[in-house]
Amino acid sequence: MTIQGKAFRRVTSGKGSQTDPAWAPAGGRLAYVAGLVEAGTTIWAVLANGKGARRLTAPHARAELKPSWSPDAGSIVYQDCASGT
Repeated sequence: MTIQGKAFRRVTSGKGSQTDPAWAPAGGRLAYVAGLVEAGTTIWAVLANGKGARRLTAPHARAELKPSWSPDAGSIVYQDCASGT
């Protein structure tokens, strides 16, 4: 959406939920977690215009992956541990 909160546009797609959005430092790409815990969640990255979606990880059996970009946007880090540990 615009800074004024107008012109909404969906940039993610797929079955299940899309959560934990993380914008790259320059704002051109978005990383997010997609899927269902029962079927496995994965981290995806997509361009800000919604094109070029690409899966970055194999399916995980948990949803708490919390992706985060490195300062130069060259890497994404995420947690992969059971809740509460």
